[in-house]
Amino acid sequence: GLVGHAIYEDLDAACGPDRRCPAGRQGDIDAGTALVVTSTALTFAAPIAAGVGILLLVLDSGADESDDAAARLVPGPGQVGLAVEGRL
Repeated sequence: GLVGHAIYEDLDAACGPDRRCPAGRQGDIDAGTALVVTSTALTFAAPIAAGVGILLLVLDSGADESDDAAARLVPGPGQVGLAVEGRL
């Protein structure tokens, strides 16, 4: 969001009050639009994800501690070199 706002401020100064931007600024316009859309989507997604996480914690709080489900990190393929191994 902050980067998108900075691009908007830069374009506002470069394009002037008549909103006529130089031809070479189309990439900045596209990047700014993409950043604004992404920022807005994540702004709405973050509280939803937090709510789901809290709900799962509340629902799981009554679970029996002797559950056999487990997960652990093990060496794996890819650039990270880690994988998650689990059992239910």
